[in-house]
Amino acid sequence: MAAETVTYKRIQDGVADIAKLDKDALSGEDFRKIRDFLSRRIEECYEHELWDVTRVTEKRFFRDDWIGVGDNAYAVGDEVYYPVTRGYYQCIRAHADSFESPASGSPASTNEDYWAAAAESYEGDAWDSSVAYVQGNVVLYNELFWVCHTATTGDLPTDITKWGQLTVFLRYVPFVQSGKTTWQDGVEVWDKDPRQGFRAAALAKSESSLGLHVFKDVLFVWLEWYVTPPRLFGAVWVTPGPYAIGDQVYYAATGQFYNCIAAATTELPTDTAKFTVVNLYQHFEIAMVRLTAADTLASQDQSDDAVGEEYLGNQALTRKVFRMRQQKGHQGRPNVGVRR
Repeated sequence: MAAETVTYKRIQDGVADIAKLDKDALSGEDFRKIRDFLSRRIEECYEHELWDVTRVTEKRFFRDDWIGVGDNAYAVGDEVYYPVTRGYYQCIRAHADSFESPASGSPASTNEDYWAAAAESYEGDAWDSSVAYVQGNVVLYNELFWVCHTATTGDLPTDITKWGQLTVFLRYVPFVQSGKTTWQDGVEVWDKDPRQGFRAAALAKSESSLGLHVFKDVLFVWLEWYVTPPRLFGAVWVTPGPYAIGDQVYYAATGQFYNCIAAATTELPTDTAKFTVVNLYQHFEIAMVRLTAADTLASQDQSDDAVGEEYLGNQALTRKVFRMRQQKGHQGRPNVGVRR
């Protein structure tokens, strides 16, 4: 379940109330101060503890599922996961027919017209021009393995009308997968869901230009990482822009900050093709308000009030840690202040 969020405007209003500022008519200077103070305090909140709310845990397969609807074309070498057989396959013959599934029948057998089961190694005799090869035969030619998809005698394995090249299956999670979140630095790999107690074991991994490689013969893995704290730096949105990828704006109509993900001019920040909202977790709301108010009061030379708000903000975080650990069955006082 996605974590509940709170708007920036709600945080800003809370800070303004404590600092006795007119929340409905903030000056540009006060807007920038609160934005910058909050951005720093968000980072502190994230680093205070390994929060469940900032943890992402996802089950990942090593390739996207085979798509059996629409006009979907597969090229030689494409690799897919087929849930029906719980197996990985590679395309050995280009096709655009979405009904050519990697396997069919009961029990299921590989559709050798177009697909071959993906494997980490292959075996086959050296290709011989005098041998009559039938569908499914594997040969070694030019130090590469090839599989016959159309019966042949004498045709070189490089003839794509008869043969398909077999490639070694690498067990890696691609950086980009359909409908999945892009993981962040510090990602861990597990053989089971790490949220289910101590049954999960961490797996050895490494990154390459392809993705996250896993060195164990498993069908899927669980990825776990902690999201990085959002930065707030944008100015109030105006139209026309222009806005480039990486820019950030504040949209008063929603009270939210948005990051630009595609070049924009007159498009509203709520246009999801151009912008993505900067999420602020409700989990930290009280702490964010109190700690940001402390900075705001300090900037007004109200040091005594600032100290009080600092204390209340840290107490809010301490209570959150204690509650989280209670829910997990931990005993004793929380060890706050250090993100391990």
